[in-house]
Amino acid sequence: MISKKDRPSATDDEIDVRQLLHTLWLQRKVIILMALVSAAVGLGVAQLSTKYVSEAVLQLPQKKVTSRQLSISHHFGGQLQALRKCAADRCQSG
Repeated sequence: MISKKDRPSATDDEIDVRQLLHTLWLQRKVIILMALVSAAVGLGVAQLSTKYVSEAVLQLPQKKVTSRQLSISHHFGGQLQALRKCAADRCQSG
């Protein structure tokens, strides 16, 4: 038979915050040590794990160029290249 002394009362389920904080403060070295060990293990696993590298190749269909476009390109070659470079620079910076 359980005596009155051993029975839990309504106040037994309450948390004493001061006592909890005091216990945590006394065990602070153990808590800090476990946090540091966990961080070291995590960093070790991250450094030793296989690195994932992804590569992709984009293939575009070639455009058919007419002889007229070739002659214009050849005739204005230097000017068209400069114009393309200028347009590309503006697109990237803007």
